[in-house]
Amino acid sequence: MKPMEELGIRPGYTRVVLNVIKGEPHVISVNPGETQVRLGEGWEGLRSASVVTGQIVLGDRVYGRFTSAVTHDRRATYPVCMELLGQDGKRGMERKPGGDADSARVYPVGELKPVDHFG
Repeated sequence: MKPMEELGIRPGYTRVVLNVIKGEPHVISVNPGETQVRLGEGWEGLRSASVVTGQIVLGDRVYGRFTSAVTHDRRATYPVCMELLGQDGKRGMERKPGGDADSARVYPVGELKPVDHFG
């Protein structure tokens, strides 16, 4: 059985992810490169408050590919294959006004979509 299947994660079933640890969500700046986000909702074996790690790429939107997950209790790490979706359900998060070629402004709530592979 594959690691994502062991966790009850199936391709296509999205979950909410949050980048804000304290306070209400607000527009934040993000940069390309490695990042971590916290799950607001979880799956059977990867519950809320688990953390996924991956890469952010800036383009017309803010794209993310996540390849590692740490359980909410920090006891186990699993390989995963997930893409970042915006609140509109499209691949990548919508860029808000501001930012430049090396940074973007986003509302830090989106979804993670498990995939079989990155396209």
